[in-house]
Amino acid sequence: MGLPPDFGSAQPEGCKGKIDFLFVISRGFTMQQEQDRLLASLPGFMTAFQNAFADYEPHIMVANPDGDWAPDWCD
Repeated sequence: MGLPPDFGSAQPEGCKGKIDFLFVISRGFTMQQEQDRLLASLPGFMTAFQNAFADYEPHIMVANPDGDWAPDWCD
């Protein structure tokens, strides 16, 4: 039957100029300090990324592991 198409010799070259970042962040009250640190460090992180990988396009996704869209008091 041969090799499945996904395992043939024609593999894609690296990231094709794109890098994905996924941040899974808890909204829990006990994580407030970590959330603040992450928020404060993000500009520096992005600057370092752009300096090191100028030819790459970052894609950023933030996931809420709590499963709730917003607290009851959020209008």
